Amino acid sequence: MSEPFGHIPRRDRRHGAADGAAASEAGPLHAESLFAGRQEVRLLYEGQEYRLRITRNRKLILTK
Repeated sequence: MSEPFGHIPRRDRRHGAADGAAASEAGPLHAESLFAGRQEVRLLYEGQEYRLRITRNRKLILTK
């Protein structure tokens, strides 16, 4: 399976930042760019697949 958003590094558990970088360096990810007009996206995190979807009430729901 192709990774459309590239590699997302694991978080450094000692410092709470990805690959030792400060967490504040990365700004917020806009949901509109993640969804790109879709109602649902599938995410792969630490070998597990999750579904993030937008409900009819414009809420976000994350399920495994």
